[in-house]
Amino acid sequence: MPSKDPLGNLYITSLASTNVHEFVVPSKDELYDKYNELILRRNQKTLAAELPLEGSDMIQANEKASSNTDQFQDLLVVEKATRSWLAHESTLWQCLYVPSSKTLMTCSRDARVKQWDLCKNTTTPQQLHVSQKYEEEAFGDAPQLMRTFPRAQKHWITCMELIDQPENSVQMLACGSDDKTVQIYRLDDYSRPFEGKLEIKCKSGVYALKSVDRGRKLVAGTHRGECFMYDLVKGEQTLKWKAHEDQVTAFELHNNMLVSSAQYDEKIHIWDLRVDNSVKPIGVMAGHTAPVWALKQHGNSLFSAGSDGSICKWQWHHYQQYECKFPKMHNGQVVYQLQPVDKNIMASAGDDLCVRLWDTRHGVQIAKVETGVNVHSMQFA
Repeated sequence: MPSKDPLGNLYITSLASTNVHEFVVPSKDELYDKYNELILRRNQKTLAAELPLEGSDMIQANEKASSNTDQFQDLLVVEKATRSWLAHESTLWQCLYVPSSKTLMTCSRDARVKQWDLCKNTTTPQQLHVSQKYEEEAFGDAPQLMRTFPRAQKHWITCMELIDQPENSVQMLACGSDDKTVQIYRLDDYSRPFEGKLEIKCKSGVYALKSVDRGRKLVAGTHRGECFMYDLVKGEQTLKWKAHEDQVTAFELHNNMLVSSAQYDEKIHIWDLRVDNSVKPIGVMAGHTAPVWALKQHGNSLFSAGSDGSICKWQWHHYQQYECKFPKMHNGQVVYQLQPVDKNIMASAGDDLCVRLWDTRHGVQIAKVETGVNVHSMQFA
């Protein structure tokens, strides 16, 4: 008998919520069974007959198939969260799962970072949280709050990045803030910032972070489109360059190729980091018609999503051309997040009040998680 264990738990946060919401998603077997059923239905309607084509023919076939309204029917649907708990006093910006400790990090506009133990529950009953702007129901057993990090930054925490240095067996957490700083904490000592109290100072608010070079370096993207690279071993800045004309929204990394996107830029830029102490622009990818908010590597492909509601699939060896485009993945709503789930399954989320799980080969939607709020951050654990 195939295993029916859940694929895992999905945690989501929203800029319109002070709670973390937890959902149990279907198992891998259920997702792939549904995929086979849906692709068979498409074959019967002759929509999938064009998919093996190559080049522009394949692009047109994928766009035609993904824009078909039938793909939104008869999906696996998760309608309700299993639990929801008050995490911060202000709206949440991001959540981040730490596999080594099975904990969830959250950051917020209250300039706090908290760590939650997903394996232990608190004994304190939850109550309805009421504030000037939000009235939210908290239900289920909240996970135990392990630590609230020292408030070392003045303004809201906008982004977090997990940094692994395997040769030193060190794991760190980088926290970027609108106060123009990045604080780095060792995850084996939460009481203080990283050794030497490393505080990275930028010239504008930090909205994107990426660990590179096996955790030895950190790239920070700012509100004004500047990028800074810091050597975490030496504790000094090594590079600075102007990547975009406005706020950097996302980073991704592949073979020391740094990919970046910006708030009001429809293009994706690729930077070569293989030469020491220098950065070289090597390409621009254009496929979106609105700002790009999310970048995610999955297998040999790069996926991007943005305000045009579409998701593009790119091949790394052809930076100027996308392989296919799924234009109606979220009914034209803004897509803020992409997250790999399995070898051929990706999750996406945004302004249409749900998380969608879909096949990365053909763009066939398999399942939908109805969140009830706009999703700004999500993690599978």
